[in-house]
Amino acid sequence: MLRRIAILAVTMALMFMPISTMAAPVVTEGEILVMVDSGNSGALQTLDALGAPVYHRAGAWVLAGVNDSGLAALGDNTVLSDRAPWINGTVYYWVTVHGSKDAPLPAAVELDVLFRDGGTVLIKACPDEAEKLSMAGHSLAMVTRTHKVLAAPTKSTALSGTRTFGGEIDNMVAAINQLSYTNKLQTLENFGTRYSYAPENDTAGDWIYNQFVSFGLSTERHWFSIGGNQRMNVVATLPGYVYPDEVVFICGHFDCTSEDPYSSAPGADDNGSGTAATIEAARVLSGYTFERTIKFAAWSGEEQGLVGSGAYVASIAAAGMDVVAVYNLDMIAYSGNDTAPPDLVIYTNSNSLPVANLLSDAILYYVPTQVEPVIDTSALTASD
Repeated sequence: MLRRIAILAVTMALMFMPISTMAAPVVTEGEILVMVDSGNSGALQTLDALGAPVYHRAGAWVLAGVNDSGLAALGDNTVLSDRAPWINGTVYYWVTVHGSKDAPLPAAVELDVLFRDGGTVLIKACPDEAEKLSMAGHSLAMVTRTHKVLAAPTKSTALSGTRTFGGEIDNMVAAINQLSYTNKLQTLENFGTRYSYAPENDTAGDWIYNQFVSFGLSTERHWFSIGGNQRMNVVATLPGYVYPDEVVFICGHFDCTSEDPYSSAPGADDNGSGTAATIEAARVLSGYTFERTIKFAAWSGEEQGLVGSGAYVASIAAAGMDVVAVYNLDMIAYSGNDTAPPDLVIYTNSNSLPVANLLSDAILYYVPTQVEPVIDTSALTASD
């Protein structure tokens, strides 16, 4: 496990790839929610020509809003999902089904299944009912009404040329300390629960804040609302000295859940492992200077549908922040059942393949026999 963390902590600051940003929320009169195959370039061009708001991308599908004339323009290239969206307090969620892709959702949960493609399901439910799916082990991504831009593939000049390892990178690798990491992980477990609605969530957030401050990093609490409660994301900044306006994120969610989340949700793997790695990365990298700004972020509200990170992204999109790469560490201690060496699965999209490939190269350089990098471009949507 620590081998995985060492590579993640020191390599992420070297990789950069432009990603799409978000525009202001769009409200369409007589709106109809539709599903469009993300591989259908003609249908995507039609959405663009219509000026249709795109609300979410999950797996092979894009969720968008059109009116009747837009529905007619798309023709057979779309699947109608809902003619009465955004009413009566219900919320849309993408659910990633854990276990068998054909497994039924719990019968006790009150929800409307609007669309299903194997283990990817679009539902409409009130937040309390949707959260029962998270407690049952499935993953939620709440759909917001913010208009997402479908960015065309771009080439990153930051990734051009040949990258070599060694030098100061070797020093960063050597600075990763197993005891330092496990102490952070144990402290996170010792809160007993970091459930988003529990008071211990704030206590854990304060501890993370103080960790970042102790490394000399400028640190902020980013507040957001969830279920009528104010909860925090914690974000620390290491300023860049050549391209300070280009920002790289290293992040993970610190909240967790269980079937009894107020009493016992230590969240060791999900996601103490990723939070501890983010803090350890901040400890090591804060001793160095980099071309681009690095932000270390600990999100809350992930288990309720990526709520905290979603709120933060909406705020930085509105501010026009130039985010060039994001490294989200989630469940990096999950052992699985594959034979040695353990896999490190790197989920990415096609735009960011150069970033994933560079991470894979670093793994093979530093620990060629101890970790096996596996790049997966299946558009995972079950994490921040």
